[in-house]
Amino acid sequence: MLAVEQIKGGKSYLIWGQADLEILKLIRDLAKRLICKEKKDFVLFEANTHPDFYFLDGNESNGIKAISELREFLKLRPISDLKVVLIKDIHLFTLEALNALLKILEEPPSNLIIFLTATNLGPLPETITSRCEIFEIRKLISIKVSKEDIDFFSKLVKSSISERFLKTKNLDLEEKLDSWIQILRILFKSKIKADSPPKELEELAKFYDFKKVSSLLALFYEAKKLLKTNVNKKLLLENLVLKL
Repeated sequence: MLAVEQIKGGKSYLIWGQADLEILKLIRDLAKRLICKEKKDFVLFEANTHPDFYFLDGNESNGIKAISELREFLKLRPISDLKVVLIKDIHLFTLEALNALLKILEEPPSNLIIFLTATNLGPLPETITSRCEIFEIRKLISIKVSKEDIDFFSKLVKSSISERFLKTKNLDLEEKLDSWIQILRILFKSKIKADSPPKELEELAKFYDFKKVSSLLALFYEAKKLLKTNVNKKLLLENLVLKL
């Protein structure tokens, strides 16, 4: 999961997956954290008029002209330390436009951060993808989380390390992991202002910040992959519990 601390100037990031609404909200939140320092910056950003933020939607404009207009934006001097460009649905752009964008991706200025989103990487040439750090955000099938699971997870988070190990000594990780991921996704969506957390998770939402929720989600998704291998499940569970 992409967090603001991972982002560096002069780099490009390709975030893809079917959860397009969540991806857009995530990137906008990251962009706001990167370029907004004062109250007036936040006001401009929310009004979509911040001079250091540029948004391009592949559903509306996907040709060479769109990239030419982007080049004009890049010539302007930033009012903050960074410029952020968000190009939505890059997979819809014409080959001519992608070739023009490639010239920007090859040598981006050190004060520029480019975010590209896509629901499908198939149409994108390797010349584009190879110049980006790629992150996948999966759209998890909605899982109903019981009050019992929420209460257990909340108590686990607030327990000491030794108490966590005792509480999970006989726990079946495969049985609980999807519920825990769903809880973290609810918290994540509350952090990017996509949804308000349910009453049962309000206290936990205050306990975790954006960085922590993002890192835990990445860790738990990786654990879900590892469960399909010959991993030691007891050690995997202990590692997850330790990081809560």
